[in-house]
Amino acid sequence: MIIPKRYAEALFQLAKEREKINEITQSFNQLIERLRSNEEVFKLLSYPVVDIAEKKQVADELTADLEQEIRDYLKVLIDNKRTDELAEIHDTFLDLVRTEENRTLCEVKTPIPLDEDELKKIQDLLAQMSEGEVEIETTTDESIIGGIVVRIGDRVFDYSLKGQLNSLREQLKKTTITS
Repeated sequence: MIIPKRYAEALFQLAKEREKINEITQSFNQLIERLRSNEEVFKLLSYPVVDIAEKKQVADELTADLEQEIRDYLKVLIDNKRTDELAEIHDTFLDLVRTEENRTLCEVKTPIPLDEDELKKIQDLLAQMSEGEVEIETTTDESIIGGIVVRIGDRVFDYSLKGQLNSLREQLKKTTITS
């Protein structure tokens, strides 16, 4: 985690210095999306046996329409054999951007997708709790049966039926039955 954090911090400082946080963030997001949608390209960029010049050529084609800073940054990662850590670097970079912009990432997990009204109500409630702007990332997980699980940073609020059942199970294990 230390090395990806250093790379993320370096890119973030560059973005701040050039006053291009939004543009670089958007380009970085696009790069990550492209790599996620094309696993073969990601493997090629990460595979140590592939020639660095070939990797850079692929990187140029992949990032031709992105910010120059991201194009150069990817080449630095290739030179330093760090492309396999790109996802972690990206996540850390986004955390730095959120902190700079006083935004909080809230991960919301529900058993079924939320509609716009439900999402808005949850966002408003979480904004009150976090004292700032909230960015919500939603996922669905049928295993929680019902309710909601919210993660804000390292805090987890489990209001799911599965969580309540697990809690009840633990309480029952601790309880001794006497006759």
